[in-house]
Amino acid sequence: MEPILRAEKLTKRFGELTANREIDIEIHAGEIHAIAGENGAGKSTLMKMLYGVYQPTAGNLYIDGEKMERWNPTIAREKGIGMVFQDFRLVPAFTILENVFLSLHSAGWKINKKKLRDEINRIYAEYRLSVDPDTEVWKLDLGQRQHVEILKILLDPQTRVMIFDEPTSVLAPHEVQAFLQMLSGFRNKGYGIFLITHKIDEILAVADRITILRQGEHVCTFERRDGFSQQQIISAMMGNVPVNFELERPECSEENEAAALQLSLSGVSIKDDRDQLILHDVSFEMHKAEILGIAGISGNGQRELAEAIYGARKLQSGILSANEEDISSTDIAHRIRLGMRMVTEDPIRDNVVPTFSILENMALVGLKRTLLIVTTWIRFTAMVIWTGRQCAVNCRHILRSRPSGSHRQKELPGHFLVAICSEWRLPVPLSPDRAC
Repeated sequence: MEPILRAEKLTKRFGELTANREIDIEIHAGEIHAIAGENGAGKSTLMKMLYGVYQPTAGNLYIDGEKMERWNPTIAREKGIGMVFQDFRLVPAFTILENVFLSLHSAGWKINKKKLRDEINRIYAEYRLSVDPDTEVWKLDLGQRQHVEILKILLDPQTRVMIFDEPTSVLAPHEVQAFLQMLSGFRNKGYGIFLITHKIDEILAVADRITILRQGEHVCTFERRDGFSQQQIISAMMGNVPVNFELERPECSEENEAAALQLSLSGVSIKDDRDQLILHDVSFEMHKAEILGIAGISGNGQRELAEAIYGARKLQSGILSANEEDISSTDIAHRIRLGMRMVTEDPIRDNVVPTFSILENMALVGLKRTLLIVTTWIRFTAMVIWTGRQCAVNCRHILRSRPSGSHRQKELPGHFLVAICSEWRLPVPLSPDRAC
């Protein structure tokens, strides 16, 4: 059977960095083709070439056996290729209906808004999703925003292939199973699905075929009919690197148990974006050298609580203390001076400048205006490479603009290390090459 889409020897270079090298891949109707590999393996770059965001440096692309001489997202949509990116393409101030309308209108479709609302409600009912089409996107959590992106693809009648770039990275654990069931439903309806992931359990659950990438190259492809195991997938992804499956949790020492109180909430109440009380009379304590987990179904106040602690949301009542100081009415700058940092649920939107390299984003955190620029930049570069090493970011990705989403996730803890290092309290290697 002729594949819907086939790529032949696709290569993509960004300057001296080769992100993909001579990769062959294809997708058929009614199959889930997983693209797996460790962080920075080139998965997202490959999919962006298949969707037309990036132009290949070399190689050919075929649709229904026909070689594509020109290729971009507009042509891709016309040929039935849709993609859900890690960073969603939505206008936060618009409603769900308006975002979907904008997407279909830009593709050239003439749309009746009443019929469109009915169609949105039909699809939401079919897949058991409960969101009002007239809700503004900024009020939605990340899982609900993902549903809007999927909706945009489903409403295009030409769609035959769906590309999902790390879709479960924004979902809570209890939402992942429902999403995988949704993918199986799409497959049963004849859609071809590319699923980018590095989560082995998801691959084992739904994939019909698995292509493994490592350092930008195609390693192998497994077929479900031939059988594959977790160990085979991991070995292909990691090569000869030993993998430790056991997570050792250190015992809590008596010193840690008696550690000083760092943060406390007493009788705290918080309102959400709709001006409704979402948390009432919340109290807890956190001590030094302690990890405090806060769990709950998405939309039950976790985000609002984090924002309130950081100073991005006002307390309606109660007392918030840090190091025995009442900080209930202080601003974010004061809390940063106390050593507080926050990674939001959407770090690409809130924590970084997407077009900046890792080095440039960290410069926003760590450089001091009063220091000599040249000397500071050299030392700062060395510091960031050292920090990247602590966060398992390969040095070749630090200077690259638009790093992968996985490297963005690793970058964020590095911001905190750089903020500490920039005060020169930690030893900083002076040779970037040796730091690698």
